[in-house]
Amino acid sequence: MSKSYAKAGVNVELEHQLSEEAKKVCAETYGFSPFVEVVEFSENFRGPRGFRLKHPDPREVWLDGAPDGIGTKTIILDAAGSHVSAAADLLAMTGGDITRWGGLPLVLFNNLEVATLAAEDRGHVIEMHRSLLRGLRHYAAYQNVVCLRGDTAQMGQCVGSEIAHSVTRFNWSGVMIGAYMSDRMITGKAIGAGDNIIALREYGFRSNGGSAVRMALRKKFGKHWWRKDKARTFIFEAAQPAVLYDRLLVEANGWYDLLPNAEERVRVPMNAIVHVTGGGIPEKFGPLLVARGLSVELDDLWEPPTAIRACAEWLNMSDEECYRVWGCGQGGLVVVPQETHEQFLALASRHDIEARVCGRVVANREPGISIHSKFSSAQICYRAC
Repeated sequence: MSKSYAKAGVNVELEHQLSEEAKKVCAETYGFSPFVEVVEFSENFRGPRGFRLKHPDPREVWLDGAPDGIGTKTIILDAAGSHVSAAADLLAMTGGDITRWGGLPLVLFNNLEVATLAAEDRGHVIEMHRSLLRGLRHYAAYQNVVCLRGDTAQMGQCVGSEIAHSVTRFNWSGVMIGAYMSDRMITGKAIGAGDNIIALREYGFRSNGGSAVRMALRKKFGKHWWRKDKARTFIFEAAQPAVLYDRLLVEANGWYDLLPNAEERVRVPMNAIVHVTGGGIPEKFGPLLVARGLSVELDDLWEPPTAIRACAEWLNMSDEECYRVWGCGQGGLVVVPQETHEQFLALASRHDIEARVCGRVVANREPGISIHSKFSSAQICYRAC
């Protein structure tokens, strides 16, 4: 049966080995979060296991789940051979949907779909997929997240890619379970005129606009762009892992103060957090402004990364379109009261995250977003919606 299955592109034995390794990686993450206790109810790695909150009191907490994935960036990661960094994007996408509302990411459930393990160059294929798991452990440790469960499957042609011959193509998605408390919610309701806006620097695309990136690659280097030596530098730049902000935002919001014997930390008020991914600044910031009759002026954003500038040039994109599709140098925007921005910047520095005041909130009868473009110095105005 295994031989017949292998001819169909599925190697049962290797899949079992990869699953065993995934289980080992997950088990190594069980102690990463000081807020979570994990227990195994079975010796079988496919058996039941559970988790519960150690801190704070579960009666004061609401749990939620944030499903997301890396999207088509997996194709670029595969072309670059950067499988080991893929988990950074997975955690950024899922964890960011918890911290953007003031929450605490706790436990990740993930689903890893690979094309095949039954390729002729079996050693290379297995090593690439093992590097996905090594990366998951590394970034989960950095984010203090438990990887409780996952599923790994060989999906053959169901894992699509324009690099159709690649035997290391993959899809990766997951659900982050996170906690909220009423006194730590950040919904944007507190935004007011005079607030400062802080831009958290991003050096790549995160998981934004991957289809546009690949279209740019095709236009510049041809249909088989991944084979072109001249494209390698750009491919590696496009495959850069997302910068992870969650640990910074969790500390700023005072979650670690709830742990027993917690060291004294400074809680920094935040009136809104905009996770600039899965859409650009106008799409993510706009809904926070409409109901409050406010606008934002962003006059000192980070410079767009080289790869984004190249894409814009190759696709002949306007500045306005670029800021709609990509973060263009920022992966997050944090709105803070005017008097607290220095505290936030100091905390970001301690987390080795580049941050700077990039604008302010202003009162306006017609809410909108004004951006001083770092592409051409043009002034771009979007109507908030």
